[in-house]
Amino acid sequence: MLADGEYTVSRRGNILLCRFCGICSEVEASAFLRDMQREVQQMPLRPWCRVFDMSQYQLHTPAVVAVMAPFWAWAAANGCLCHAFVRPNAILEQQIERASVPDELPQLRIFSDEDTAIRYCERLLERYQGLSPGALAPV
Repeated sequence: MLADGEYTVSRRGNILLCRFCGICSEVEASAFLRDMQREVQQMPLRPWCRVFDMSQYQLHTPAVVAVMAPFWAWAAANGCLCHAFVRPNAILEQQIERASVPDELPQLRIFSDEDTAIRYCERLLERYQGLSPGALAPV
């Protein structure tokens, strides 16, 4: 078990690629959030999707929930179409499924591998290409 969490945030076109390994504290969550927002703000066009590889994510402190809460609304307001979670643990998978609202953007989806999640997001981005964040509605 990693005592401190480690993460990466990068982009592949308009897909934000995120990985987190280990335990996420309030400090790591704040830095992770800041780096995700910076990457999205550097995208020349919207909409965008996030693929979050959680296969090595272990757990988080209760304070992390409060730190990350504003990100969901920020992401929606800034053109996020989908949060694609790759291999979350069973508890996180249940939380994701409870939070998911069918036919609402951004979608919350669970995938067993990153390549499938990326392909899904690429197809979704093709459907919504060129729309402003305020105009996002299912087609």
